[in-house]
Amino acid sequence: MAYLKLMSFEDASMALQGLVNTVEGTEAVALEDALGRVASEDIISQIDIPPYNKSQMDGYALMASDSFSASEQSPVRLRMVEHVDAGHAPRAALGEGECAYVATGAELPKGADSVVMVEDALAAQDEVTVSRPLAPGENVMATGFDMAVGSVVVPKGAKLTPRMLAAISGVGVPQVKVNRRPKIAVISTGSEIISPSEPYTQAKTYDVNGAFLLSECKRLGCDVDFLGIATDSKDDLSRMIGLAKDRDLVLVSAGVSKGAKDLMEATLSEMGEIILHGINIKPGKPTMAAMCGGSLVIGLPGHPTSCILIFKMLVMPLLFKAMGSEHTFRTSELTLRKRIVATRGRKQFMPVSISDDGAYPVFRGSGAISSFLKAEGIAIIDENTEYLDPGESLKVILLDD
Repeated sequence: MAYLKLMSFEDASMALQGLVNTVEGTEAVALEDALGRVASEDIISQIDIPPYNKSQMDGYALMASDSFSASEQSPVRLRMVEHVDAGHAPRAALGEGECAYVATGAELPKGADSVVMVEDALAAQDEVTVSRPLAPGENVMATGFDMAVGSVVVPKGAKLTPRMLAAISGVGVPQVKVNRRPKIAVISTGSEIISPSEPYTQAKTYDVNGAFLLSECKRLGCDVDFLGIATDSKDDLSRMIGLAKDRDLVLVSAGVSKGAKDLMEATLSEMGEIILHGINIKPGKPTMAAMCGGSLVIGLPGHPTSCILIFKMLVMPLLFKAMGSEHTFRTSELTLRKRIVATRGRKQFMPVSISDDGAYPVFRGSGAISSFLKAEGIAIIDENTEYLDPGESLKVILLDD
């Protein structure tokens, strides 16, 4: 496929989605190791939550019917027969005219169906005075109200969050079955690129893309390794991509354009089949993808802002699919506060900052690092737009990191 035979962003995304499947294999992991993993089956509650009728207040458990006639002028007096703390089972059922003190979270004695709050009752020795009627179920969480036996706590395909793990722990499940993590390799390229651990020398550039891609893949829950920095040499690039032949996805930054030192096209043509080279977008036009053996290799632009944008918009949904989950961009319609001059004929992704009054473009060029330090969203500008003026509506994808 010749470079500059540009694919639309939508066609490029569909083509790559068709090459990615959920990785095979599952494993059981402890809850403390499950953050960011994808559930390989529905996680079902084996118990009712709460497992008993539970008091939601410090108060007195009673039969609501005993309070129906209560008023300020004619209060009802009940005999307190028990004191129930959270974590302790009641000793006996309540009879008519009886009540029991219950702490917040404590189990109600059998016979009780409501709780009057401490501040709404008057207790003296073994007698409690109630001055208003209570409804059945008042201040009580019924057995199974939160989650019933057999209910789905977390569905298959969910990417496990702290809140999900808390719910799973709450139903007494100590470990979960999850999909195998996709194996990702990250490679930076360029004879001018050096590791931040190296001393700076003239004409060199510290690696930005490697750190970003590695940390993003880790954050998303992948099994990822940084293989290093390849020089501008076909042999070195081939060798390094060859090291990643057992990976599900290989992310290579730089070398995808048409300069004398851009060797990705020639290298991947020899190692596999090029799927696409060139997308009708700005920035990120020279993005490339190829199948090399069983691995999908994606060549990302070398400029940091372009690399980050293409990862967010094109690669991240692929990783979710490989993990067995779905990715949905969170979007918002915001008011533009500063004029944007667009490139007619190309879909554009514009980093923006977000404030109470709208969105401000922060794009400082594809090679700038600072653009994304200030960005909180990515504005989508269609290919038929030449400019946007302040006050116009702008669709913005909200960044999730």
